Amino acid sequence: CAVRSTCACPSLRAPMASYPGVTIKLVTKELMAKLNSGKVQPSDVGPTIPGIDASKAQAFVLELTWAVVKGELEAARVSTALRASALDPAVAASVLADTLWLVSLETEMLPEMRARLVDLAKALVEDEGEGAAPSRGRERGGRSGGVTLLPLLTRELLIERCEGEFLEEAGFIPSSVGWKKKEVRVNTRLFYTQQKFNLLREESEGYAKLITALAAFGDSGADGNTPSSNTVAAAVRAVQSLIGYFDLDPNRALDLILEAYEQKPTNVGFLQLLGLFRKENFAQVLGFKFQNHAKGFARKEEEVVEAGTVVNPEAETTPESLYVLAATLVRSGAVELDALYPHLAPTDAAAVEAHKADVAIRLAGCKKIGVVNLLAKAVDADKEKAKEVDPLTVACTPAADPHNQKLGLLRGCLTVGYADGAAAIIDRLSNLGLDPAEDGEVRAALCAALRNAIAEPYAHAAPAGCAAAVAGRGDKAGVLPPDAGGRLIPAEVFKQLALIGPYIHADVVLFTRVTRCIRQHIVAAAATNDAEAQKSGEDVLGACVLPALALIAANPAAVNEVWAVLAILPVTTRFRLYSQWKGGFCTNV
Repeated sequence: CAVRSTCACPSLRAPMASYPGVTIKLVTKELMAKLNSGKVQPSDVGPTIPGIDASKAQAFVLELTWAVVKGELEAARVSTALRASALDPAVAASVLADTLWLVSLETEMLPEMRARLVDLAKALVEDEGEGAAPSRGRERGGRSGGVTLLPLLTRELLIERCEGEFLEEAGFIPSSVGWKKKEVRVNTRLFYTQQKFNLLREESEGYAKLITALAAFGDSGADGNTPSSNTVAAAVRAVQSLIGYFDLDPNRALDLILEAYEQKPTNVGFLQLLGLFRKENFAQVLGFKFQNHAKGFARKEEEVVEAGTVVNPEAETTPESLYVLAATLVRSGAVELDALYPHLAPTDAAAVEAHKADVAIRLAGCKKIGVVNLLAKAVDADKEKAKEVDPLTVACTPAADPHNQKLGLLRGCLTVGYADGAAAIIDRLSNLGLDPAEDGEVRAALCAALRNAIAEPYAHAAPAGCAAAVAGRGDKAGVLPPDAGGRLIPAEVFKQLALIGPYIHADVVLFTRVTRCIRQHIVAAAATNDAEAQKSGEDVLGACVLPALALIAANPAAVNEVWAVLAILPVTTRFRLYSQWKGGFCTNV
């Protein structure tokens, strides 16, 4: 090894990983001579040590450190070299801390080199830009000739990365043994200490007063009225005082606040009350609520099976108010959707298995449509037919699961108008091969959300004289035809249409309104030569309107409304949409 042959210290024969055997490419003897003589200085014009970028930062810092440890470079010149190379200060500091940690491990049995490394660490932490030109002047924490003079390293960063023994030698901590004990105590307090409260010390009076205070605060923000700042501040002080005076369990107090918020979801003042507690606990407490409802239904189902009776599908269902509360907290950012999702029942695997079983049953029903048993007697056939469910009904009716909490949260997001959260849940379930909009309640919620979103655009697309036109355009303009120049649809409506897709067929009135709005949108896009708006209108025609038309029972009026949109499109565009429509059905089949 070249290092062993050139170094006079016999202790270097101990195995070391970071320097011995590494070819010196960046910190050459010429560069070290210039640095020691002060000929290399940082500049605000550009790097005075060229060729050092982020990809070479680790090698450059490692070679500089070993040059100091070997005694070939002064410790104070390392900061000069780093500033002269114009490396990013954050990158340089991180690489320096890691390099000092590595070299400190490799020089544990080399006292002389270890002492030089300690001097280097002190110099870097105490450094104030020693490489700056003195003629320009400098101030601590200021700039010298455009060069930042803040220390490259901080004591906190070294404490985070380096070992206790090295920190003690450098004087950054008083004792490595005491520091290790403190580290253990802090880790124990953060990760292992369980916050247990003596329930015998708690008094029911405290909870009674807390419930009363929360009920009064909830009424202050009823009917969508935002409580005043003084009311919120008084409620915060009252909750804090009750928890402290009566030694109430904060987790149980948080649960009561969530219960009160569930009853008054329009009172945004509860979000400030929740600020008294740790944000990371919200998802867990909410998750426990959902799990208790899921376990309650499971217990009820077991009892019914043991008794031999029929399970009531409405037994122990999760209340819709809890879904609305969860969606409100997710929308406000108090709870992360990814943190709450694992607490919801059923699991993704169970939902996929249930969906596969339902699909198998419906496919079996499809095969029975029109099948006649020629060997059965007429009387027996009539009796069996009366007992069996119509195969067409089985094939067309997906299994409803009122206990699916993930679909419930999706409905809650739609109820509070949180389209992004609803889209995230739909995307997650769609990636599993599930179709959330197939559920009747979810489909109804999607239609209701779309109906609200399209209310304003439809007021300008409604035919003359109808109630929506008069209410939206006024008494005079409402009796006139819609604007011949059209009107663009807001992007929010397109988001809602993407969520519901062809399931808009369930509401023919809504389907008609959407079709009329799309016509106005395409007319406005063509008038303004807005290619992007034109494409969005054509896309929603192919992905939503045409497939939904095929699912609607014979309805000439709906066909005429769709043709009124297609008629204004070029022939090539129409037939492209027809092909897309046909290809989608063939692929799904």
